[in-house]
Amino acid sequence: MTDTPDTPAAPEKGSLRVVGHAPHIVASMSGRKIMFYVIAALAPTALWAIWNMGLPAIIVFASCLIGAVGTEWLWNAIAKRPQTVSDGSAIITGMLLAMCGVLGRQFFGGALLGVNVVDQAHQIERFALRVGHHAH
Repeated sequence: MTDTPDTPAAPEKGSLRVVGHAPHIVASMSGRKIMFYVIAALAPTALWAIWNMGLPAIIVFASCLIGAVGTEWLWNAIAKRPQTVSDGSAIITGMLLAMCGVLGRQFFGGALLGVNVVDQAHQIERFALRVGHHAH
């Protein structure tokens, strides 16, 4: 029986470590599959928002999803890049943007005129876009 250390050995002098791009996952899951797991995780919250707020929430979700997916498709078409709409990332972007508007509105005072603490839709969506922009 040979003794093996629990941690990998240090690289030999002069050898290089190979670093690749994300996702850094050692599993059989693809990035597309992970995105659809995230969509499935967001779906209950989206359905709850639609259940509680009805048609206005449906309109917000539909417009955000169509806008995010359409923008990604259009950008790839203009840039003559392969289409990446089917990977699900644009759907997640649309869902998160819609949730910032729908749920943020309720958190900061609801839909009643004059009750809002701040212009929540503007502030929450501006924050979401700013954070998303700095993430890249």
